[in-house]
Amino acid sequence: MELSIDTSTRYASIAISCEGIILRELSWSSKRNHSVELVSAITTLLNLQGITINDLKVIITTKGPGAFSALRVGMSTAKSMAFALSIPIVGISSMDVEVVPYCNFHKQVIGLIPAGKTRMYIATYDNCIDTGDLRVEDTDFILNNLNEEYLYCGEGIALIELQLKNNSRLKYVRNQNPTRRMSTLANLGFDKVKESDFDDLALLEPIYVRASQIDSADRMLNK
Repeated sequence: MELSIDTSTRYASIAISCEGIILRELSWSSKRNHSVELVSAITTLLNLQGITINDLKVIITTKGPGAFSALRVGMSTAKSMAFALSIPIVGISSMDVEVVPYCNFHKQVIGLIPAGKTRMYIATYDNCIDTGDLRVEDTDFILNNLNEEYLYCGEGIALIELQLKNNSRLKYVRNQNPTRRMSTLANLGFDKVKESDFDDLALLEPIYVRASQIDSADRMLNK
């Protein structure tokens, strides 16, 4: 069985799966208390499923982008469990979890994840392949550069939904939070498990855009 953990944002989720198929999951909105709530939630989930921690064979965790502190809690917990149980760990991009469910509906997809009150992580996918342009942009910049050729999705949609509604030619997906589906995370994780594509515990770190990159974005906006 696999344990999947997602603490990319204040919307946290965990799930138990078997070969990528979800058996049971829990989601909640955390008020900056991931460090307090996560381990307790995992214990509750294991009890509900009627298994113990020793029944786990793989840990799957999102690795960002997202809220730095929240990501650190999820990843450190995942790594600690994998180390203690001597089982493999797999890291999956949070943006992949947001975007992959919609790749079959549209060739070009843009994922949005909140990066504070006025900024968002943004990434473009072409035929379900990440183009490698992950960056932080000001929300106003994103609104001023919306492209009718793309399908927009992700948790960040909630921050700009009103503006999106004003243009009937724009395509977007607005799901209830948490927008990242644990079934997607479990499937993506198990795909890597089948290929024995595990992460190195010592090297696995959260994906986040460093302050220098954010400052660079600010300078671009102010030109």
